[in-house]
Amino acid sequence: MEEFKRFLRESRVKEKYIPHYVRWVVRCYTFFGEEFSTKLHGSQKDRFLNHISSRCEEWQIKQADYAVKLYQYFLSRKEQKD
Repeated sequence: MEEFKRFLRESRVKEKYIPHYVRWVVRCYTFFGEEFSTKLHGSQKDRFLNHISSRCEEWQIKQADYAVKLYQYFLSRKEQKD
């Protein structure tokens, strides 16, 4: 996750949001039991968001959605570099 944190900083995400974005990504991947190097499908992201929707406020769901999208973009960029 350190590389993702660095990516978020380079993308000018406010420092105070970074731990929350990382936490959402970790929760999502833990929910599916996936390795962090695996790209998720959009349907998986939607299932995770639906799962958390009963316990989270709307702004948290939006934040989780954005965090997972950023992580998928991060993985795509990382694949291109390798």
